Amino acid sequence: MGLSAAMLAGMMTMAGAADTGRVCIVDMGSNTFKLILGEIAGGTYVERQVDRKTMGVGDDMAKTGRISEGKLKDIEGTLSDFRSRCEANGAVAFGAVATAAFREAENGRTVVDIGARVRIPVEIASEERESALAYLTATDGAGNRAVLDNGSRSIELVAKNQDGSVRWKVVNLGYRAAYDQYFKNAETFAEGYDAMSAALARDLGDIPFFAGREDFVGIELDEMARFVLNKKNVGGERIKLPELSKQIQQLKRQDAGQFSALKKVDEIDRVLPRLVAVEYLLKKGGYQSVGVVSRELGVGLIIEAGMKPKS
Repeated sequence: MGLSAAMLAGMMTMAGAADTGRVCIVDMGSNTFKLILGEIAGGTYVERQVDRKTMGVGDDMAKTGRISEGKLKDIEGTLSDFRSRCEANGAVAFGAVATAAFREAENGRTVVDIGARVRIPVEIASEERESALAYLTATDGAGNRAVLDNGSRSIELVAKNQDGSVRWKVVNLGYRAAYDQYFKNAETFAEGYDAMSAALARDLGDIPFFAGREDFVGIELDEMARFVLNKKNVGGERIKLPELSKQIQQLKRQDAGQFSALKKVDEIDRVLPRLVAVEYLLKKGGYQSVGVVSRELGVGLIIEAGMKPKS
């Protein structure tokens, strides 16, 4: 039995969860920072505000292996601005989670000091920790689900058994990295599809823990879902394998001129690699559809706060 549309839309009641008051979380992604103001109220996650700012930290870091001084100044200014916005909207607690680019950069831990200066505690999440937060974000902690988090630099797969044990795997095939490597200079979609499919088979060829779960859901899929489903609001929707494969076959029939025009479409770099990744995982895991959860990774920190035992 799959998750209900209501749960996928973020309306599931979490048994025993405590009210948190408004919590301000900054999801410090490799490409985009997201300000999330939300809370657990009456056992339910309630989102109050989400803002996004493109930062390009991953691109900056990839040039030298370090985050540049200019980018670090931008980060401090952005975190300070986010803190002010949250204070103005009644936040009672603050936090931030930094992901792949900050793990990889030689000076990535500098952002912990920046966070201390602007009074937003920053956690640089390990691969395991990021996967655990992705699971909470997508499922509110319910067990026996398979979860995909398809970010800009990495793909996280995580599954949780009924006994609470967790399995996870992370590969560096996020949408931005994959687009630049497999699609940006490809003459046709078919060329990029074949190259990325081979990489997925190499890096995700053995993932039995991900198959046979009660449901398969994903975060960071919104742009792709809008492309496939032709809908603006996709939270709680499901992307079905036959529909996805049909869309992919249509793209494969494009000639070089058509594909060149497609690559000029806004946000297409966020769409094409995710099409390939989701189709591969649906087939590999034996699923017929994936649920779309329109939440950011940082929501997991708010859910976690509500689920912690109170002293």
